[in-house]
Amino acid sequence: MESVEFVLQMSGLCYLVNASVDDVRRKRIDARILAIFFAVSLVIICVGRLGLLSHERLLGMIPGGILLCISRLSKEAIGIGDATVVLWLGYLGGIWFCLNSLMIAWSFCFCMALGMFVMGKKQAIPFLPFLCTGYFLSLYALYV
Repeated sequence: MESVEFVLQMSGLCYLVNASVDDVRRKRIDARILAIFFAVSLVIICVGRLGLLSHERLLGMIPGGILLCISRLSKEAIGIGDATVVLWLGYLGGIWFCLNSLMIAWSFCFCMALGMFVMGKKQAIPFLPFLCTGYFLSLYALYV
């Protein structure tokens, strides 16, 4: 069971690496690739019998759901794609894994924003590279 969970988490990391590069280059998240990732993840969960509707998975979606609401209310100051990715990664890893990944991501993003502020630069910061870093460090802490 744990090896299937590991495969699921690695698929999440592979998606994040690919989407991070795309986010930096084009400043957007490709919905088609995200949908393919969703489908592959669901197949892994179903085939591996990991509990499609487990409490931990459903609770993990709360941070992403909150970000989706914030995205809508703020006229997408936080991108809807970023919020959707957090929603799905929360489903994959559960609430604590998601919150840990987000905490790391926001910490790095804050440092970058602070540095840009000090340098007097005003530009949007792609969030997925930071989320990818947070996800990777959370996986590292979990499996090492």
